[in-house]
Amino acid sequence: FAPEDVQLVAGPPALRRRYLDMTISQVDRRYLRELQRYQRVLLQRNHLLRRVSEGSAQTTELEYWDQELAQSGAAIIVRRRGAVAVLAPQAAAAHQRLTGGAEQLSITYHEAWEQPEAAASERGEEGAVAAALRAALAAALPRELGAGVSLLGPHRHDLLFTLDGRPLATSGSRGQQRTAALALKLAEVQFLELSTVERPLVLLDDVLSELDRTRRRQVLELASSLEQAFLTVSDLEAVPQPFLASATVLQVEAGALKPLAARPQPP
Repeated sequence: FAPEDVQLVAGPPALRRRYLDMTISQVDRRYLRELQRYQRVLLQRNHLLRRVSEGSAQTTELEYWDQELAQSGAAIIVRRRGAVAVLAPQAAAAHQRLTGGAEQLSITYHEAWEQPEAAASERGEEGAVAAALRAALAAALPRELGAGVSLLGPHRHDLLFTLDGRPLATSGSRGQQRTAALALKLAEVQFLELSTVERPLVLLDDVLSELDRTRRRQVLELASSLEQAFLTVSDLEAVPQPFLASATVLQVEAGALKPLAARPQPP
């Protein structure tokens, strides 16, 4: 976790898509290949849409690129759905611990298109999504020609955060947004463990800033339950003595890490 991760909640959709892409690509090589393929296809299709709009190409030339976009897009969508199905409940559980159950976090994958009911496909969910996306692209062609870009596909999708049913990006406080972002990053730890059977090292940079005393305590208790975690703080006074007593405390001095002398105990 880093302070700028609050933008995963409050920032633009592109940041959340990039987060999903990076998280899934760490454990799924096919996802990375399909993502790279999708980006190439999207570039070519957008170029062709502009040519068709200008009258220098025929709409029939889009058929190949529609098929390619639908196939790669479906692979991405299905894997994102699967990842969010793991991340969302883990994030909600972490958020419950961080807030003492005072608030309910919900994370959903918003696809920004109405997927029609598709017939069962031999390729399962991925094939059904590809067929539905291909049909949706055909229906959206007039709008896409007017816009000159592809309006449907995973490049338009988003992660939606709600807190007690309200959109967190617009109605949440900075501390609430920060807590939700931290919950997501902690859920990522669980996701990586489940996917790789390895325990990742957890880095929490300036994690206590902008949190009230109760949430600071909850964060530290949760960090204590991790197998190994590194925390950075700008104010050591914000960290209770019992937590410090169970941790190795280092300070940066002249560009080097050095053990910090123990704080004197209050009389």
